Amino acid sequence: MSVNRELLLEVLEIIRVNPEQWNQEDWHTTPEERGAWSHCGTAHCFAGWAKLIFLELPTNDPDIFLERYANVEWPDGLAEFIIYESNKTPMTSEELRETYSVRTLTSFIARFALGITDDQADRLFNANNSFEQLERIVYEILEEDTQKQLQNASDWGKYQYQIDVNNSWKKGTANV
Repeated sequence: MSVNRELLLEVLEIIRVNPEQWNQEDWHTTPEERGAWSHCGTAHCFAGWAKLIFLELPTNDPDIFLERYANVEWPDGLAEFIIYESNKTPMTSEELRETYSVRTLTSFIARFALGITDDQADRLFNANNSFEQLERIVYEILEEDTQKQLQNASDWGKYQYQIDVNNSWKKGTANV
């Protein structure tokens, strides 16, 4: 699974620019629950923002949001990812919505959208994270992904070299 660098940075920027629309303790809170008001009246945690952007849900009208959320079609592979990660038997997206709490589904959907591991999600979605901690964790995830990509490229280079050496040897052109 490849990290969705663009979405990680987009969510971080939304939270930085709109701190009044961020509540790391819950994926989605209303003004009544928060005792505050933002331009759309809601706030979201990091996972909640990733989910909203990934599923292309509106954030500026709570009524449209709730209607769209109940009927949104899931992207290919999402239901399978949740079933695999939760060790459940195959079920439809509707059955998954009935089986899991919105909070649990939000975590699964955000992990899928962001392309992060369970360990990375645990760090990033922690309810006690400050913005500074979120920022540090995002950059750690990006660095981990970069190191993984470099390792994969290095492994591919070693593999390609071995193929070249073997082919040269078979053709009698190897420089030994």
